[in-house]
Amino acid sequence: MLLLGCPTDPGEFPPVDDDDTTAADDDDSTESTEWKMLGMGDFHSCGINGASELVCWGWDWFTQAQPPPGEFVWVGGGWSHTCALAVDGTVACWGYEESTDFGQSVAPEGQFSQLWVGSHHNCALDADGMAVECWGKNLEGQLEIPDKPWKMMDGSKFSTCGLDLEGALSCWGESQVGETDAPAGVFESFAVGEASGCALDAAGSITCWGLVSTIELPPAGAFESVGCGKGHCCALDTFGEATCWGNASDGKTEPPDVQMTQLSCGSAHCCALNVQGAPVCWGSNEEAEGSPVGQSTPPPP
Repeated sequence: MLLLGCPTDPGEFPPVDDDDTTAADDDDSTESTEWKMLGMGDFHSCGINGASELVCWGWDWFTQAQPPPGEFVWVGGGWSHTCALAVDGTVACWGYEESTDFGQSVAPEGQFSQLWVGSHHNCALDADGMAVECWGKNLEGQLEIPDKPWKMMDGSKFSTCGLDLEGALSCWGESQVGETDAPAGVFESFAVGEASGCALDAAGSITCWGLVSTIELPPAGAFESVGCGKGHCCALDTFGEATCWGNASDGKTEPPDVQMTQLSCGSAHCCALNVQGAPVCWGSNEEAEGSPVGQSTPPPP
C-alpha cells in the first residue's frame, strides 16, 4: 500500500513467474522448524518461527523488516512499520520513526491480549479483553473507535473495521472505494487490506466490500480463513486449499497447489503456512532497495 509523500516508493512490481513462488524447506517437519504464524506488511513479510522468534524479509527501507529479539505470539506489518505481541503481553513496534510519521512505531505501555496492525495505525485489546487502545495515523478518523466491546479489529490504509461481540461489522475512517461500507449480517471473522475487506459467517461463506467487490465476486463454498490485499483476497477452505480472486496482476491470485493452515496477505502478495509448518508465498516479489530478498521469498528454516 503506497503512502503519498513518503521519501521513497517501492514502485510498480513486475509479474512473478511460477518459478518464483518459493517456500522454506518442507522436508524437516520437526518442532524446531515449524513456524507458528505469519503476518504480512504491505511490501514486507514477517513470521514467528518454532523458537517463538521473529523473522522478517522483504522491503526494508524503514527497518520494518529488522525485528527485535525476544519471544512473541503474534506479528503484523503496515507500510513502513511492524508490531508484534510478546509472550508477556507487551507490544513491540519498529520501523519508521522520523518526525513526519504518525507514531505508529511507538508502542503503548501495558499488557494486551490481541493486536491488529494497519498501514499506518494499530489497535490492541487490553489484557482484560475490555478496552481497545489505538495509536498512529488519525487524519481520516481511523482511531475514533465506537464505544462498545470488540471481538477483533483490522486496519487498512485510511480506515478501521471491527467485529463486535454480537458478530456485527462496523467500519470507520475515510472511504475512497467503499472501504467503510461494512456489510450487514452476523460474522465470525474478517480481514481488510489496503482497499478491500471480506468477512466469514458461521457457515464459512464469504462476503466482501471495497475495491475487490468491484472486480470479482468471492467464491462460493465453505472457508475457514481469509486475507485481503489492495484489490485481491485469498481464502483457505476446509481442506486447506487456497482460492484467490480480484486483481490478478503479479500472480497474487495464483496460490501454490499445497495444503495450508494459516494465511496472511500484503498489498500485492500473500504467504501461508503449509502442513509442515513452513511458509509458502506468492504474488509480487520485488527486491526493493534496503531488502536482500523480496517479500515472497521466505528464508530457510
